Amino acid sequence: MIERGKLNVLTSNWLLLLTLGTYLLGGSIFASFVSSYALKILIIQLFVALPTVVWIILSRKGGQGNILTEELRIRKISASTVILVIVTMIFLSPLLTFVNLFSQMITNYVAGEEIVGQISNQPFWVAMLVIALLPAICEELVYRGMLYGGYRRRSIWMGALMSGLIFGLMHGNLNQMMYALLMGFVFALIDEITESTVSSMIMHFLVNGTSVALVYLMNYVKSSGGELAKMFAESEAQAENLGWPDLLPYGILGLIGGYVAYRLMCVLAIRCGTAEKLKAELREKGKLRALADLVTAPLVLALVILVTLVVLTEIYM
Repeated sequence: MIERGKLNVLTSNWLLLLTLGTYLLGGSIFASFVSSYALKILIIQLFVALPTVVWIILSRKGGQGNILTEELRIRKISASTVILVIVTMIFLSPLLTFVNLFSQMITNYVAGEEIVGQISNQPFWVAMLVIALLPAICEELVYRGMLYGGYRRRSIWMGALMSGLIFGLMHGNLNQMMYALLMGFVFALIDEITESTVSSMIMHFLVNGTSVALVYLMNYVKSSGGELAKMFAESEAQAENLGWPDLLPYGILGLIGGYVAYRLMCVLAIRCGTAEKLKAELREKGKLRALADLVTAPLVLALVILVTLVVLTEIYM
């Protein structure tokens, strides 16, 4: 079952199952009683983080060391590391954009646009708080801190892959799942490289914050009228009618940006002294066995529920 003060595969998987339960049974129910979309997101985020927060509190009461820095690895990073993390995220963005557009071609439900659209009638700072800052803290605490924190003890690479998959599935739809899977994998590796969950919190904030800022900028430009507003309207119309050939430029930019982001991650690993550790584990055999070791009964149950929710969303939304 759940072990206090020490993350391992089984503890992480039980906490994941509890997280899924509080999200579905608690967050969704309580959120249904409020009309404000911002408040709905706030409630859901708090319920997602609840099992991990309770585990932290119980572990600290049990005198189990410094849980935040040792198990969840919430540690300070240098200013130069922060800059490299930000630049890496900037170059990774075109690849995420391509995956997002690709996923939109194979699904009719574009969840990201709906979420930001619902919140755009709120003050800008409210949108940044509930869409960018809160998820960056709560979700990274859970998926990279708690979940990957246990998986990495069995396998860094397979742990990053599995935590990315779960992070994607927890979004509940195919559109967000595809690019969130990639984000989750990269975020876990960035945390491993820098040995700090703060790194992925920064990257997560940048992704969501940029989306919010662009929506508010576009709304401002469109409301002001003029030629620039017409250009925005035309670009939106073109985006809605994208065909498969139109994805090629985005794919090329994504590959270029992804490669530069990969090289920057290599630089980060050398600067942080984690390059040799990552290389050594990458060369190790038995990765499929390591992946199988991550799969326990609570994880199987959580995956069945999550996949079912994604399928139902694609059918009925």
